[in-house]
Amino acid sequence: MVSTNTYPLIWVTSATTAAARNLRLTFNDGSVKIFDCAPLIERYKIFEPLRNDEVFENISLDGWTVTWLDGTIDIALDYIFPLLALLHFSSRPNPSN
Repeated sequence: MVSTNTYPLIWVTSATTAAARNLRLTFNDGSVKIFDCAPLIERYKIFEPLRNDEVFENISLDGWTVTWLDGTIDIALDYIFPLLALLHFSSRPNPSN
């Protein structure tokens, strides 16, 4: 059975770190959202290295999402997107346009 709950094809085009373990994410549709990484870092051992400021601030993109430590740590869009959709994902265009 094919799911009828689909999201548009979306990916992260830019990511910067912000205060208090937040990421400022820009998506290919031009929307910009702040994503709080603190709950993941506190809850899951895999994210423990991100407690270190230097590691957290050394963010990369892999073509779809954000990664750290040469791709050893990432946050899947399958996790990010539904949370941001609850916050009216496409409601705020990129302010730099």
